[in-house]
Amino acid sequence: MRRICLTGLPGSGKTTLVKKLLEMAPHLFVGFYTEEIREGNRRKGFRIRTTWGKSSILALEGLPSGARIGRYGVELENLGRAVSELEREMEGRPGAAVVVDEVGKMELLCAPFRRLVGSLLEGERPLLLTAPARSSDPLVLRAKRELEVLEVTPEGRDGVLEELKRYYGLAP
Repeated sequence: MRRICLTGLPGSGKTTLVKKLLEMAPHLFVGFYTEEIREGNRRKGFRIRTTWGKSSILALEGLPSGARIGRYGVELENLGRAVSELEREMEGRPGAAVVVDEVGKMELLCAPFRRLVGSLLEGERPLLLTAPARSSDPLVLRAKRELEVLEVTPEGRDGVLEELKRYYGLAP
C-alpha cells in the first residue's frame, strides 16, 4: 500500500478516481470525499461523503458563514465533525488506507482538518490524498513533497486508475 497525492486541475477527475476506488474496494479505505451539489447544470455547493455512510454540507452558494471561498459559505463545523469521526474510524480500522479528498481551499480553512492532514503526513499509514494542481498553501506543498504524486488529467485518468488499482492490489 502506498502514500499517494493525486493532483490535477479542477474537473480533471481526482474525485471520480477516488469514488471508483471506493466502489471497487470499500473495505480497503476509511475517509471521505467531496462531491458537487448541482441544480441542473449549475454547481450550487459541495457535500462531504464518508466511507461510513454519512453526508453533510461543506459549502453552499449564499450560505451565511464567516468562512467564505468565492460565492460559497463554508460549513466548517460539518467538516470538523467529519474529521473527528474519521479519527475514530481510523482507530477502529488500523489496517485501512486513509482517503482524504480534497486538501483544497475550503477544507484548509478548518483547523481540525489541517491538523488531521499534518498528522497523516507525519505517519506511515497508507494514504490517498487529492490536492489542487495550483496551490501555495504550505500543507499542500508538503503533501506533494512527501507523498508519491500522480497527476490526473481528463485524458490520462484511466491510466492513473489502473496504476492505483495495482497499488492497492485490485489488479493483476
